[in-house]
Amino acid sequence: MTASDRKADLFRRAAEGTLPEGFDGWDERSTDGETLAHRAARSGRLPTGFEQWGLSDDRGRTVAHAAAVAGTLPSGFADWSLSDFRGETVAHAAARSASLPPDFCGWALADRRGRTVAHAAAFWSSLPDDFALWELRDHDGWSVAHAAALAGCLPPGFNEWGILGPGGRTAAHLAACRGRLPEGFSLWELADDGGRTVAHEAARRGFLPEGFQSWDLADAVGRTVAQEAAEAGRLPAEFHPCTAPSAGGAGGGDAPAGSGAPGGWAGSDSRPLPRPSGRISPDPAPSPGGCPPHLTHTGNHPADPLLPLGK
Repeated sequence: MTASDRKADLFRRAAEGTLPEGFDGWDERSTDGETLAHRAARSGRLPTGFEQWGLSDDRGRTVAHAAAVAGTLPSGFADWSLSDFRGETVAHAAARSASLPPDFCGWALADRRGRTVAHAAAFWSSLPDDFALWELRDHDGWSVAHAAALAGCLPPGFNEWGILGPGGRTAAHLAACRGRLPEGFSLWELADDGGRTVAHEAARRGFLPEGFQSWDLADAVGRTVAQEAAEAGRLPAEFHPCTAPSAGGAGGGDAPAGSGAPGGWAGSDSRPLPRPSGRISPDPAPSPGGCPPHLTHTGNHPADPLLPLGK
């Protein structure tokens, strides 16, 4: 058997759990830097009593990270703060597979960018039902509530919609970006630092509820929710200027004579609604102030909720 064949056989046996009792060559590496222990951990085949959890691969990922992602950590495991080169801990990895123990309390453990275990658990929808530390923040100021809002895993009855992130963006703004506001949501007037409301975000993406009436809510430059919806091609078919209440709550009237409002107007300045320009895609790109483009998940690695890991 050649050296290459011998190594391939060892890695096969590690995955099958058929290495001999007392085997101690767990640090042997494949060409991509994975150790035998990592291979066995991913398959749930590490022997009882295994202790080399801190053994790392070429990226700094430990055997414990591999077992955590696979959900194969043994009961009683406690070295949650073991971290890789980026500071991501074993607890972050376990959050991905919803394998954190019921009594886990290290939610504030953070990687080098401040993304906590709670952020990771929020993104992967594995926060416990009684979680309450919604204001834990990363170094950029994004809270766990923002991560959970994006993931759509805020619990029923959540009422901390006003938690602020960068630019004054609330958890409600991010939920509105994804159409994940709960039925009965009413805090449409929550605004970011530019006066852009939750209703503006929902209007841009066609997520306003049936019967929505606050079309005259305006941002800092006077742009109304109705204008936002019209530009995106999202105004409801039944929309009519006479039914759009004014910013003060009063019912609207006919467009002023000479205003040139073509078939619908909104806003206290009686400006015509803009016509949709170009083809409207099913999910138009966010306008300035919209969902931050980096608040997405890419790749197949246990991701920090607010930044793709690219690993």
